[in-house]
Amino acid sequence: MSKLEELLEDYCPNGVEYKKIKEVADCIAGATPSKTKYEYWENGTIPWLSSGEVNKVEIFDTDTKITQLGYDNSSTKMVPENTVVIALAGQGKTRGTVAITHLSLCTNQSLCSIVTKDELNPRFLFHYLRGQYGNLRKLSSGDGGRGGLNLKIIGNIEIPVPPLPVQEEIVRILDMFTLTKNCIIKKLTDELNIREKQYVCVEEKILSNHEQSFPSKSIGSLADTFIGLATSTTKWKTNSGVLLLHNSDIQPGKIVLKQREYLNPEFVKKFPKKVHKLGDIITVHTGAVGTSAIITSEYEGTIGFTTIVTRLKENSDVTAEYLCQFLNSGVCKEQINGKTISERNNLNLKKFNEIYIPVPSKKEQLKISNLLIRNRETFNLIKANLENEIKARQKQYEYYRDKLLMFKRKA
Repeated sequence: MSKLEELLEDYCPNGVEYKKIKEVADCIAGATPSKTKYEYWENGTIPWLSSGEVNKVEIFDTDTKITQLGYDNSSTKMVPENTVVIALAGQGKTRGTVAITHLSLCTNQSLCSIVTKDELNPRFLFHYLRGQYGNLRKLSSGDGGRGGLNLKIIGNIEIPVPPLPVQEEIVRILDMFTLTKNCIIKKLTDELNIREKQYVCVEEKILSNHEQSFPSKSIGSLADTFIGLATSTTKWKTNSGVLLLHNSDIQPGKIVLKQREYLNPEFVKKFPKKVHKLGDIITVHTGAVGTSAIITSEYEGTIGFTTIVTRLKENSDVTAEYLCQFLNSGVCKEQINGKTISERNNLNLKKFNEIYIPVPSKKEQLKISNLLIRNRETFNLIKANLENEIKARQKQYEYYRDKLLMFKRKA
């Protein structure tokens, strides 16, 4: 019998009592000093936590400090170390994330600070709520988008409150599990980073020799290019019709649809030059700029949104496969990075046409393309295996954490 089993047998043979968080802790709201008052922020010394920082999980410091004047002129409150914080709102996956502090600090209004009372170990609460992410999302107003939690919702959540010796043993076990899991994941992540650097080096070696050995030509001299749809298509969407490709559907060398969306053919008739033909190259021009794929028979006749389409001229000196592989390469990305504009990472058509590409013989292009494809496929396989191992380790930890924190409710 393990020590935990003995403690459960001794302290709670008939089950564990459940209580609302507000019965065993204080829930405290934060606030934000006026951003227009530089004296509230300039050379601040008081740690001030924003909701985005909850992703750090263990809070040893804050990205931002406020001044005493800023603190005095806002309703934010100081909370002690070992305070559990929950993100009440935030974009993406932030809402419902949980962290614990290792210093005294104050927070913004998008965080709930939970200061535990004597009968509740703060790290026990931290581990328990970390396992409740999905439930916290459901409790908030809307599972997606910008739904929100609030102090009342948090305070009314029921949690198991076993005797402190039981809590402390569970904390010891989970802290040990967490440390082991984090060490393994770090090693796997380091390996992934090494493999990625190796992939880039091989790619550069394949292309660098040819950059100096062969003349370079601009994309504009080799192909006709055009921007895909840039106007809103919402009112023209239908359940069937012309398939719409988004920039997020384009991956290096392939198209992977995140969802199927269709446009009314009558709308598409207004933009006949924007309809894809077999062999066209479709490229992201806003976002993951430069990522490219070739239009296959499956996607012939589709139309793209926030994309660039490259259609090789008759008797062009380059093949579509070679140009596509070059656009996806790190060597080309260096050119693209110098041509993108605005915070949205946008590449306009003029700048795209000015990208230069080395032009060896088509026989050599085939050889280069095959080497680049093989290098990417090898890396993608290694990357997938390492990422799956990281996910497996995380799931293993979550399984044992949830099992340890599952109690029979005391009648």
